[in-house]
Amino acid sequence: MDALLKYQDKTEFNTHDQHKKLGHQSSNVSYVVTFVSNNYGKRAIFTDLNGVTHKIESGITISEGGLLETNNQRVEVRASSGITFRLDKNSEFSIERTIAGVVPVYYGKVYIFGTSNNEFVDGGKYRTSCYNDIKRGINLLIMNICDNVDAYYGLDEEAVIYEYDESGKKFPLFISGELTVTELKKDKNTYMRNRYSVVKQREMTDLEINKIYSYFVNPVNWR
Repeated sequence: MDALLKYQDKTEFNTHDQHKKLGHQSSNVSYVVTFVSNNYGKRAIFTDLNGVTHKIESGITISEGGLLETNNQRVEVRASSGITFRLDKNSEFSIERTIAGVVPVYYGKVYIFGTSNNEFVDGGKYRTSCYNDIKRGINLLIMNICDNVDAYYGLDEEAVIYEYDESGKKFPLFISGELTVTELKKDKNTYMRNRYSVVKQREMTDLEINKIYSYFVNPVNWR
């Protein structure tokens, strides 16, 4: 029933990943909404795989094959694996069947941080670019800055950003360093190993650091 859904940019649901989806994949990770901001406009919604729309409230579990759209609200989703996703307004979140397994796929302004004691936990995929692994101490803010460029803001420990080639082999793209901004450009008309290129990598400014910490990290904004 995925064909019923489209992302906010009108592309069809679960078509961003051109690899063959592996039929035996499954996930025992649950994803639960733990915060929804006050409503000052269009409400956040979740459209399930049958096309039924639900109002987003704390305590709702995000099921595979549906699409969460935050619209004019901010939403926090916590995974039982030990990752928290903080979604800004006009962002998206879904659980999809990908080459990496059944993982979260997200878009917009998304802040991710790890709380698991495991060494690494699958951090899922930013829809218009790549995958990441998260562990305790890794904090990433990812956003789309134009049609074919995504920006990765690394706050603490280094994180490896990676993809899969047409044969399903995992390969690294870049390391998101501490207090570093990386801009990643995508050319969808080329093979996977040539599709992405780092166009800029620089230190974050004090203003950027303060804005991210005050807006995304400060727990007062997410309770």
